[in-house]
Amino acid sequence: MGNKVENGNVVLADGVRKEFEIAHELGLALIPVGCSGFMAQELWSEVMGNVSKYYDKSNVDLIEAINGLGEDIDKPEQLISKIVNVIDLMSKE
Repeated sequence: MGNKVENGNVVLADGVRKEFEIAHELGLALIPVGCSGFMAQELWSEVMGNVSKYYDKSNVDLIEAINGLGEDIDKPEQLISKIVNVIDLMSKE
């Protein structure tokens, strides 16, 4: 999710951002799960705001699937099929 407690307050975890940036620099597959909140949501928003920086924009199915990772869910189990779908679409590239 990307949060931590600092001086008694919940704040965004800057380490998650650093790991995300390192993974991007290394060309690794990035799957930001925005609905989990905190830094993950911030990274998901950035990715969706500049999709072509991270993914092939012509892969509409993949972009749509990643967009779905920002939708609110009732239970964490609902994410499983969404994440597996993203992985399947990435593996076809």
